[in-house]
Amino acid sequence: MSHTVEFSNPNWPMLGMHLESAAARGLEMVEKDCHGGEPGAVICGLGPSIQKPGVMRQVRNYVRRGYTVFGIKEAITYLLGKGIAVRYSASMDPGAQQVAKTPVHDGVIYCLASSCHPALFDHLLDAGAEVRVYHSACGYVRHEMAPGFVIDLTDQQKAIVAGQFELSTDDGCEFSPVCVAAKPEMAVYDALFGCADVMCGGFTVGNRALALAQYMGFRDLVMAGCDFGWRVVDGDDYYAGFVTRAPLDETFQVDDGKVDGKPWKTRPDLLGSAADIAHKIIDGQVTVLGDSLAVALAKRGRDYVDQVAQVV
Repeated sequence: MSHTVEFSNPNWPMLGMHLESAAARGLEMVEKDCHGGEPGAVICGLGPSIQKPGVMRQVRNYVRRGYTVFGIKEAITYLLGKGIAVRYSASMDPGAQQVAKTPVHDGVIYCLASSCHPALFDHLLDAGAEVRVYHSACGYVRHEMAPGFVIDLTDQQKAIVAGQFELSTDDGCEFSPVCVAAKPEMAVYDALFGCADVMCGGFTVGNRALALAQYMGFRDLVMAGCDFGWRVVDGDDYYAGFVTRAPLDETFQVDDGKVDGKPWKTRPDLLGSAADIAHKIIDGQVTVLGDSLAVALAKRGRDYVDQVAQVV
């Protein structure tokens, strides 16, 4: 099992509209270090291992020690049903299909990426939920007209010479030439929200929820139900049993037991996300509970992780 994972976002053409819609709502941004000094956070995802009794027992132990729980999508309802209070939820998917997957519960603070679909904001706000906004790396670039010239450097490379240029035509008319300038993602965030802090890492909401918890200042970080794959013997679904999904039709990868002796099944985006978390495990930044591909990769070491999944 090896793959080069390239970032792509099918919702890219609509991201500008999503960002502008989120900014126009004037919602509170997630505050950096707002939980500084607190014991820690447990991010609970939708992987099959979240339903394992041993994993839930460990989650409860962390809660008794004062850890704050993040629930992702349907995991919120599952955790509340088990008597575990959920303080935060995190979403990052810009697609409208995210709406039906996000249950609304009192007492949960919903942290939405500024690039999330406006329908998700409406869904939560109309139900009276408390919503806060953060930025999740999505690769958006805004192209704007700006004073300057475009200079050809090579066949594939161009440079924009920006600035206010005053020129005159042969008949003495003054003008300022303009060209199309690319405004990078963080500059767009800063212009719209006055905050350009961006949560990065992997390709799943679990990765971004981890970055968000770290940004919020929690000292110790734990993940549960963040499997990034599933065992072949467990069937053909990487979601927990309480999640209803249509049959999966993506192209999956099987490692034939090469990672840890028991066959894993995954897909490229999950593999890249598992590699991101594996590096964080190796660096001591996070503890991952249950049977997770990230844990299996981390046990093989950094060089092995880099060989298996190359994220570009």
